[in-house]
Amino acid sequence: MIIITWVTDLIEQLPLLIENIMYGFIFIFTYRWISHKDYQTSKYVLIQSIIANYLLINFYVYLSKFRYLRFLNYNTLVSYIIMSFLFGLICGRIIYSESYNEILRDLHLGRDTRDNIWQTVIKNGTWLRVFTNDPDITYLGCVDNHEDKTSDPKIILKRYQIVNLNGDVIADHSQNDNECVVISAKSFDRIEVIYTSSAKPCLYVRIKKWLKG
Repeated sequence: MIIITWVTDLIEQLPLLIENIMYGFIFIFTYRWISHKDYQTSKYVLIQSIIANYLLINFYVYLSKFRYLRFLNYNTLVSYIIMSFLFGLICGRIIYSESYNEILRDLHLGRDTRDNIWQTVIKNGTWLRVFTNDPDITYLGCVDNHEDKTSDPKIILKRYQIVNLNGDVIADHSQNDNECVVISAKSFDRIEVIYTSSAKPCLYVRIKKWLKG
């Protein structure tokens, strides 16, 4: 009888428990998803969700006092879920952006939001010369796409050439956009990185250049 009562009390409290964690969990889940964070490394998710949930609810209550945001009071469940998702999306995009990392570098904080060096170095539109574990072969091409959630990314090069160490072209696909090669970072001995105009600088860098004239 005691066990049944305990289970019944728990079931009755579930809506309250969910209400105290749901919005915070949605925010954290969305933030980690959009910023490419590894969910397996996340600790204390329950505590983080409760704290985030409390802060978000108080923030939404404050926002709902403004005339054009009073719709938050009409259906708080749906409104808060949508707002939590949007805030997680926005925060994740900002924190993961190159502009945010450039600001951290300018502040000399010695911090970076990227999980590994490849996420900082390799960008779509960057030209790479990849020196492989085979001492006689290098790949020279433009980065078309790459993985950025792992320390061992696969990189797709298009308009590429296979070149030996003397600079002689063994195979030339530089004029063919239909040819590409997929290279694993594990096969790298070293790489040379060439940033071109196609690898556009981030918004923060462009604004700095504009202010400097």
